[in-house]
Amino acid sequence: MTELQRLAGLSSNWDWSTCAVIAREWKYLDPVRAFCETYHIPVQMGNEEIPSFWHLRETREFVEWLRGRDTRLVEGADLADWVDAHPPGPWIELLREALDEHALETGGAEVPVDHFIEWLAEWGRDIRRRQRGLLLLTAHRAKGLEFDHIAVLDGGWDKVDRSEDPDAP
Repeated sequence: MTELQRLAGLSSNWDWSTCAVIAREWKYLDPVRAFCETYHIPVQMGNEEIPSFWHLRETREFVEWLRGRDTRLVEGADLADWVDAHPPGPWIELLREALDEHALETGGAEVPVDHFIEWLAEWGRDIRRRQRGLLLLTAHRAKGLEFDHIAVLDGGWDKVDRSEDPDAP
């Protein structure tokens, strides 16, 4: 992890979501996750999914606020004001990320509330498939995936699973 941190320090546009740590078994990744959480490195376990964005309390409150407005149009600044009025947290930050992407697409222009809610629902479906931070996963899960930087943990590679050929290299 210190090598990945060193590399991150060398690049002004470092993106942890283009990196992975691969292990033979999930249990070897627990200390890496703890390290990342201690040093505030965004991390995602390959065997966990984020909750459905649409069912998050913060998202439901946001949509209720939108539907309860007197006007059927909403500006990007109004959306940002709602998010800014809430205490920071991972789900509010996720909403902020959605608003940033929506602002890029619309230039912060006024849009119909129903169109924005539909856009937000689609964005929420897409976000579940995105890598968010350093991905920790097993070699089996990593098949077919590509990363800019990979660290492979030692430990457990000498074990032969029942389904594996013991003579394979």
